[in-house]
Amino acid sequence: MADDDWRFSVEDVGDADAADADADDDSETESEAASATAGTDEADGAAPRPPLEPGSPSLENALFVLLGVLLTLFVIVQVLVLAGG
Repeated sequence: MADDDWRFSVEDVGDADAADADADDDSETESEAASATAGTDEADGAAPRPPLEPGSPSLENALFVLLGVLLTLFVIVQVLVLAGG
C-alpha cells in the first residue's frame, strides 16, 4: 500500500505517548470532561443535542419485554427437551 493511500498523516493524528502524558497532566476529571462535551456532535458540525433524560416505561413496552422473555424461555426449554429426549 502506497503512502498516498493513507487518509491521515502522523501530524493529523498526533503522538500516542504525548496524548497519554497530556491526559495525566489534566486536572479535569473524566466526568467533568464528559459533561462538558455531552450533547455535542462535533464530527458533522451539527447543533448540540439536549441530554437524554429517563422516562417511565409504557405498558406496551413492558408487555413487549415480557413477551420476549417468555419466548426466549420457551425456545430454551424446547432445545433442552430435544437435546435430553
